[in-house]
Amino acid sequence: MAGPARLRRDGGLIGLLYASLGSIIGSGWLFGALHAAVLAGPWSVFSWMIGAAAILLLAFVFAELATMFPNSGAMVHMTHVSHGDLAGRVWAWILFLAFVLVPPIEVTGVLTYTNNYLPGLIYPTTGLLTQVGMVWAVLLLAVVVAVNFLAVRWVLAINSVATWWKLIIPIATIFVLMAYSFHPSNMAAHAASVPLSGIFTAVATAGIVFSFLGFQQAISLAGETRNPNRYIPLALIGSVLVGMLIYVGLQVSFITALDPRDISGGWQHLHFTGMFGPLAAIAIGVGAFWWAVVLYADAFVSPLGTAFIYVTASPRIIMAAGEMGSAPGAVVRLNRHGVPWVGLVVTYAVGVVFFFPFPSWQKL
Repeated sequence: MAGPARLRRDGGLIGLLYASLGSIIGSGWLFGALHAAVLAGPWSVFSWMIGAAAILLLAFVFAELATMFPNSGAMVHMTHVSHGDLAGRVWAWILFLAFVLVPPIEVTGVLTYTNNYLPGLIYPTTGLLTQVGMVWAVLLLAVVVAVNFLAVRWVLAINSVATWWKLIIPIATIFVLMAYSFHPSNMAAHAASVPLSGIFTAVATAGIVFSFLGFQQAISLAGETRNPNRYIPLALIGSVLVGMLIYVGLQVSFITALDPRDISGGWQHLHFTGMFGPLAAIAIGVGAFWWAVVLYADAFVSPLGTAFIYVTASPRIIMAAGEMGSAPGAVVRLNRHGVPWVGLVVTYAVGVVFFFPFPSWQKL
């Protein structure tokens, strides 16, 4: 007779690196530059550096710990061992909420950009999902969850292909925006219109820390690789460093591509047509219409790619909570592909609930 289904150790270095990097480069790159510029103006470049430095310190710690706990959902196991059952239970639920919330955020990001060419998904004045948008959000999340029922090697392979796209498009965007519109004087313009404290406000509220926290995905998959001692540290640290370089470049290109008239009233009053899809709107404004089409396509691929890998990680967190007694034992059940299917169902159900009280990217 065949034994019970087990997690499969099919994750390699590239798969784990792209799991983390693909989560870092999600909807944050489509909206983060705008929100950071409003809060910190030209100082927002330092916001990305500070955010990356802070997360990198965490990555160093987790790189060490993950080699000691090579289990999927390892962060749950770590806390139970280091702080005891009570803190472990609390941390397991915090992690669950942190992971399960991201897929709805990314799906909402897709619909926010899509509304620019298929109106009716969000209200143009508030950015909130309409009833039609809510239906599409629920359906898109269902598709992302359904694909995750495949074996982990296929999940990581799909994510790796998506991550190649997600790397190429942001890097190309930096050069396209600078080639079509370059106003280096914007890097010093109206700097006094934003407080220096805005640098740190942007780290917390402009999607900067939110973006970099994607580095955790490799830890969540630690039990599904054959060489965690080598692969996990490289994936964690490498993903943060590459992500920082891309985000700093995007912030500089965003600021320098702006028409100086758009910031004439100060950074906190920055305004231009199409701000719900900022990078594509700027591309159109500077005459790069062809690149705007690519960005609208990427606004579908990048956020959904991040939602996809978070949906991969979330059931592992739920499963680990079940293994440590912080959740019902049923959540550890695996399908024939070695996937924690009960955790996937829970991830979807809770994700759908989040759409209703927080029906926009910024609110989520």
